[in-house]
Amino acid sequence: MRRTGRTPRPSVSRRPGSRTVDWTGVGASRGTRTTARDMVDLLELIWTDHAEPAAACARVRAVMARQLTRRRIASTFRSPVRVAAKSGSLLGVIRNEVGVISYPDGGRHGAAAGAVAALRDERP
Repeated sequence: MRRTGRTPRPSVSRRPGSRTVDWTGVGASRGTRTTARDMVDLLELIWTDHAEPAAACARVRAVMARQLTRRRIASTFRSPVRVAAKSGSLLGVIRNEVGVISYPDGGRHGAAAGAVAALRDERP
């Protein structure tokens, strides 16, 4: 996957034959928060079978490839480009989607998008 910016968190050992994931900095103190970069980093681990086991990574890729929601990231691309993505929301206020865009030439790009709905001020 084409990357720009910082080193991925969690980091992956790049030694040949090594599939070690360093989860330092990822823990209960962070709660359930994440960033777009964290999610794309996770997708990189899944797409390169570094999130172990490889069979689980393949299953996640297959499930994401069969997404039903095609109104966000996938709506931007036409065949033969493929998009495998997962969307989510929280109380209809926060909406997000992460995915991998795969091109016919083998190129892949991770993408993440998030939005917060405008809230009305209901004070008198």
